[in-house]
Amino acid sequence: MAALNGALENGQTEKAASVPLPHPIRNLEVQFTKIFINNEWHESKSGKNFPTFNPTTAEKICEIEEGDKVCLSTFFNETIFHSS
Repeated sequence: MAALNGALENGQTEKAASVPLPHPIRNLEVQFTKIFINNEWHESKSGKNFPTFNPTTAEKICEIEEGDKVCLSTFFNETIFHSS
């Protein structure tokens, strides 16, 4: 059977073709902005943050903790020495 306007193709049924799209989340509260290492949240050792923007609106969403090499190696060393 030929597809009508592309609605029925690739084995889709009529029911699958008429399923509505989900509604976007408009009010999203950011809960986690720290660095997640070894199943724990940590603050940046350098104290640096970077902004995160909504790509659609260019609106700033929040500041995220920045983890550089020094920060990550410090967390790594602390984890090794405290876990043994």
